Amino acid sequence: MNSKLLMTSLCLLVAMSGHAQFLISGIVTNKNDNTPVAFANIGIINSSVGTCGFEDGSFKLIVPSNMINAPITFSAIGFVQHELKIDTLNLVNLIVPLEENTAVLKEIRITPSEEVKSDVIGQQSPGIPGFTRWGETLPSSVGGSAWATKIVMPQSVIDIKKANLHIYKNDLDSFNIRCRIMSVGEDDLPDKDLLGESVIFGSKIKKGWISIDFTSYNFSVAEDFFLVFEWIMDKEGARLAAQHEANALPWKIPNSEIWNNSLMVYLDENNELVKQKLTKSQREECEAREFPQTWFGIKKTKTKGTNYNREGSTASWIEEPSFDLVAYIEYEWY
Repeated sequence: MNSKLLMTSLCLLVAMSGHAQFLISGIVTNKNDNTPVAFANIGIINSSVGTCGFEDGSFKLIVPSNMINAPITFSAIGFVQHELKIDTLNLVNLIVPLEENTAVLKEIRITPSEEVKSDVIGQQSPGIPGFTRWGETLPSSVGGSAWATKIVMPQSVIDIKKANLHIYKNDLDSFNIRCRIMSVGEDDLPDKDLLGESVIFGSKIKKGWISIDFTSYNFSVAEDFFLVFEWIMDKEGARLAAQHEANALPWKIPNSEIWNNSLMVYLDENNELVKQKLTKSQREECEAREFPQTWFGIKKTKTKGTNYNREGSTASWIEEPSFDLVAYIEYEWY
């Protein structure tokens, strides 16, 4: 049996088993020259079904059987978004070509004066590891997970020089992060990419600040925007995440979250938030399941409507009303 038929058979076996899932795989390419498109965002819009492609353009996506008829969205900075309906008889070795986006971004012209001024804006004090809305760590276990913090324009036009992010903790040998500058949509959520290039930053830092240099982009903005940092997973990270998910906790309540290996948090039948303390053995079991990850730093805040996170490439943005991302930009104005 050739490898394609074998993989198709395995996908169908998974789909017909109690797991009720389909494994979709393939490669995302540039339609113009067939070269791989690295780190594409892939998934079902407004759902937790999503991932990032790898550096070589390849991808793997697990889709529940009840969502197999939903279109899969493929997007990458600098390319036109593409939707694909999945044929359940052809799930592997897919080739997904993306068309380059030839739309011209709005040009902002700055008339230099005699004096160039510089400043910073954002959260600069290191805090605690990043959290989701229920308090569970938002790690690098889901490719495309991201945190967005809103930047209110301090001047009419600014020239972005650097974007800085605090890494609270990193257990990996190395990690990759994509930095995005996104517009504020009509719903006040992150909307479109303002910079037409994918800015990927790699680091081996264990804790501290990383800095992404925007100087070469000559990038200016004239409206409020979101500074977004997105986790990019490599193949080893994906393997560890899959291994982690496969090792389910038998006592964990469905749809619950584990908070700092000490609390199980979930909504009861009355939609009330319940926090249940874990036993010693349960805590030890959680700690034994941990795998190397990277956490962004956050800090408590009382400011609403400025911080949002998403748990996957195509998941909905969810407001984080209690925390600020520890990140800031360095900019110049005239």
